[in-house]
Amino acid sequence: MLLSETRIGLGKLDDPIPYVKGDATADDVLIASGIERAAGLIAALPSDADNVFISLTAKGINRDIQVVACAERPAHGDDDIKASYCRLC
Repeated sequence: MLLSETRIGLGKLDDPIPYVKGDATADDVLIASGIERAAGLIAALPSDADNVFISLTAKGINRDIQVVACAERPAHGDDDIKASYCRLC
C-alpha cells in the first residue's frame, strides 16, 4: 500500500498499486491505509519532523509494525554530515 499526497510517477507501472491519497501525518489517513495490520512502514518525507511524527503515530496504532524512518539531518547534530540516512525501529 502506498500513501502519498500525489500519484506522480506511478502511472507507468504494469500492476496497479493500491494507494491512499492524503496527508500521512493525519491519523485517519494512516488508518485508511491499513496501518493497524501493516507489517512495515517507510517514512521518507522531506521533513524529518513529519517522519518522526508518522513513525510514532504508526507505532501507537500498531506496536508490532517495523518502521524505517529517513532523515536529512542526523540526530546528533553533526552539520558536516550532509547525506540522508534511514534507521529501522
